[in-house]
Amino acid sequence: MRKIITLETDKTKQFGGGSKANEDIAKFLKSSDFKTLSIEIAKSKLLKLFYSFFKIPRLIKKENGNLIVFQYPLHTYLISRTLVRTASRSTNTKLIILIHDIQSLQFFEGDAKKTAREVELFNMADTLVVHNEEMARWLREQGVKKEMVSLEIFDYDNPQPVQNNFNYKGSVCFAGNLAKSSFLEKLNLKHKIYIFGPNAMNNSYAKCVQYCGKYSPEELPKYLNQNFGLVWDGSSTETCAGVYGNYLRYNNPHKVSLYLSTGIPVVVWSGAAIAKFVEKYKVGITIDNLDELDEILGKISASEYNQLKKNTLNVALKMRKGYFVKKALAKLTESI
Repeated sequence: MRKIITLETDKTKQFGGGSKANEDIAKFLKSSDFKTLSIEIAKSKLLKLFYSFFKIPRLIKKENGNLIVFQYPLHTYLISRTLVRTASRSTNTKLIILIHDIQSLQFFEGDAKKTAREVELFNMADTLVVHNEEMARWLREQGVKKEMVSLEIFDYDNPQPVQNNFNYKGSVCFAGNLAKSSFLEKLNLKHKIYIFGPNAMNNSYAKCVQYCGKYSPEELPKYLNQNFGLVWDGSSTETCAGVYGNYLRYNNPHKVSLYLSTGIPVVVWSGAAIAKFVEKYKVGITIDNLDELDEILGKISASEYNQLKKNTLNVALKMRKGYFVKKALAKLTESI
């Protein structure tokens, strides 16, 4: 039985991470004898129809009798559905859906129709890889019946040397799409927050915020020299609210993987699903309210920070080798 990992490809590259998570998983699984099945993004309506009714069915039927790990979602739902349905109808093909995002939960929470169609798609698979136990619980509540295993965290192919700064000053960085990080305008802290990413609004930020530019996912880690990496979303400093903030209750943000693989402990919202990972592996701190950050950073001793740093470096080495995705798939392939 051949082992196949799907990878959606695009000739254009943009700042902000893009498809890096998908590319990293395909690269890590290559060392476990997985072959990559490339699916180019169909941008025109005609191409989408061609892919859905001809190209994708032909590609998947050629893999009859093999194990397919499908990285969901693709840019077009119709193509995702065609791939899953074709694989599920091939009696000798085993299909694992590795979920990067649940779109009905991310953008359309409460939309019963959109939720039902994703649940139907997930139930066509043999098994699922989900972000964490909170995501698994939500999926079960919506009607997903298939076996699920938790990824715990996304691995990260980080080409830069790990950051070995043990000198604790309480410095914090934040990386991401700054257009959806309006909480940065409301911060009132003594500690400086160094921010990185596209769509900066330099004149709107609080005095404690310093913009440091935008870089590709491969370059960015070498500029992250701070003690902590911040994980926060939405417009409020008091909690993570709104569409993006609510999604943190269920997903594993890729920026956590960026920080930890770089060797930087994290500061995460206590209500985020990823907070349990941070506490389990002791790779950072969890907070309820960003307004408490000055006080919390001020109470951390040099020895306490050094231990967080050592724990983070241990996790970073695992993430750079694809440890977590390989472990999750090993559990599933034993049972199918």
